[in-house]
Amino acid sequence: MRSSWLDIHQQRRITINVLMLFNRMNIGGTEYYVLNLARALKGLGVHVGIAAHSGPLTAEFLKHDIPVHLFPPNAKHSEMVSMLTKTIKTKSYQLIHAHDTLGYRLTATLLRISKVTSVLTVHGRYHGVPPLLEAAKSASKIIVVTQRLQAWVRSLNIPASKVVHIPIGIDTVRFSPQSRAQCRRKLAIPRGWEVTAYASRFDRDKYPIARKVISAGEAVALKREKSIFVLAGPGAYRKHLIKQAETANRRIGRRAIIVKPAVRQIQYLYGAADVIVATGTVANEAMSCGKTIIAAGVKGYFGIVTPSNLKESLYNQFGDHGGKDPVTAAKLARDIRTVLSNQQWAKELGTMGREMTVQRYSVNNVSRRIRSLYIQTVKKGYS
Repeated sequence: MRSSWLDIHQQRRITINVLMLFNRMNIGGTEYYVLNLARALKGLGVHVGIAAHSGPLTAEFLKHDIPVHLFPPNAKHSEMVSMLTKTIKTKSYQLIHAHDTLGYRLTATLLRISKVTSVLTVHGRYHGVPPLLEAAKSASKIIVVTQRLQAWVRSLNIPASKVVHIPIGIDTVRFSPQSRAQCRRKLAIPRGWEVTAYASRFDRDKYPIARKVISAGEAVALKREKSIFVLAGPGAYRKHLIKQAETANRRIGRRAIIVKPAVRQIQYLYGAADVIVATGTVANEAMSCGKTIIAAGVKGYFGIVTPSNLKESLYNQFGDHGGKDPVTAAKLARDIRTVLSNQQWAKELGTMGREMTVQRYSVNNVSRRIRSLYIQTVKKGYS
């Protein structure tokens, strides 16, 4: 008992200064994950700074008193490394935590010239493999957000002793069940309508899913006069989706499909919806809000998330890291109709999702695990 108490006491005394690296302060799953994690770690006494290119979320980090070190626009690799080297020295950062391909590339260089250690987080299989492998050589730990990713990372011949599964942390206070009527008032959605939502990046990899959501929306809205579909997100392909939605709305005879930019207060869109088509972090957030999920990701389709497929859906990050079936507009339309026609069942599924998220994905629990991992990497300095 005495040694255990001493260990806990020592951990409380350790000061950890962490610099998190990623590409840009965009509105997206990885970026919000870093924001929520940084806030939670601050509450545990960890000093967190961020290095990235400027973007829409810059002000949000600053609002929460998280130091931000911005890369100069169009900076070359050598210029970013030079800036980071000076920042690490002047701000006494002990640990680098990299979250994407640019972060891995910079970390690999920094570890050769700075006296710091590093942790990497792998959020998906879309990261550049060569930079990941180069950074992994000297990294203390590689965090993977799903077990499916754990198997993939180990297939790259990264030592199993370095790889640890820690799921995405969700702010279960911000993302909690809310009044549907109040959320709809905030978004100017009339009462009495059925709302299906889809939130994602409208980039090359997820653009095809959004197109299928619109096609499914047209099929559903033609037969359900009170159904509307709201798609929201950033990305270069949004203008193409707007054109597709306009064409579909002309055939439907009303404005049933709406394509919006990224919604900063995305919890209100979740709260306004009856059902949410989702994958990745969006699925976790929406489930935390007590919503029924239809899982459709870049790697496959799981459909309505129920107790029977919950484990497999989680393992595959709701279709982003793996899946059995392809995503089709017909499957989406079928499952959306099923949920909209069974509201009591949908409510029960929402309760299941909320309880699971609080138990397994609370950012408070996740941040404690990551803090302990940080301590393991800097502990030698306190021995």
